[in-house]
Amino acid sequence: MADRSPVARLMLGASALTTLGAIPPFLLGAQAVLIMQDLGFGAARLGIAVSTFFAVAAVATILASGLLERWGAGRMLLAAGVLVASGGLGLALLVQDWWALVVAMAVLGAGNATCQGASNRTVATLLPASRRGLGFGLKQSAVPVAIMLGGLAVPTTTPLFGGRSTFG
Repeated sequence: MADRSPVARLMLGASALTTLGAIPPFLLGAQAVLIMQDLGFGAARLGIAVSTFFAVAAVATILASGLLERWGAGRMLLAAGVLVASGGLGLALLVQDWWALVVAMAVLGAGNATCQGASNRTVATLLPASRRGLGFGLKQSAVPVAIMLGGLAVPTTTPLFGGRSTFG
């Protein structure tokens, strides 16, 4: 019987990467009341910040596909980590106004695109064809996990560390 641990690690890594890439707008939504009070803006600007994430993710997905072909999944995973970490830490520690929030969400949107592309490529190339359907299904289950974690942040880390701490 073949050793299944490399496949399990692959799927765990792809799911974790997908979760990290997808979680920022859900965290922002869950922490919206606190962040809007902290930065002094209303619901319309919140919508623009979240929309920025998805708009940049859509455009960056197209751009990242070319880089993925040239760089390979390994370099793209590194780029994804840098984008998600810098956007998340920037939002947690540096954002002082609405414009900075929009910039952080743009960086995080680019990170999401890079995470999705790299994890999709990893699953598509490293899993045998007979397991790819299950593999992509497991990877995509990470998006509901991201939504759940965004909601759980409110009663767990927010009371201890504040609304923006969850992005760190």
